[in-house]
Amino acid sequence: MRAAWQDRQINNSVEGGTAYFYCRTTESGWFRAIKEIIYAGFNHPKYGFSGTLQYGLPDPNRIHYTLNGALYSHATTSISGGGSVGVNGVGTVNLSATVTSNFIKNVFVTKDVSF
Repeated sequence: MRAAWQDRQINNSVEGGTAYFYCRTTESGWFRAIKEIIYAGFNHPKYGFSGTLQYGLPDPNRIHYTLNGALYSHATTSISGGGSVGVNGVGTVNLSATVTSNFIKNVFVTKDVSF
């Protein structure tokens, strides 16, 4: 068993932001599986984000997530909550922007990421 970062880009509605998942995986030959999502988060290089990232591990080869909130200019994002989830588990990360007066756009993305 080894720990591996699994970075995934969000390409719709977010304009360059990244939802990321730190996962404990098992890999051997052609077999590989996610055993556990240790941590999840969202980063945007240009804007701050305020909202939630809900994530789940419906099976060992698929992460499902929903990003719901808003982007703000001249803001940074802080993260709280979340936590480890195994197969069939779900978690939520709360993200808050330092400035919420410079609204850019609302964001709602629901996506599956295959491992």
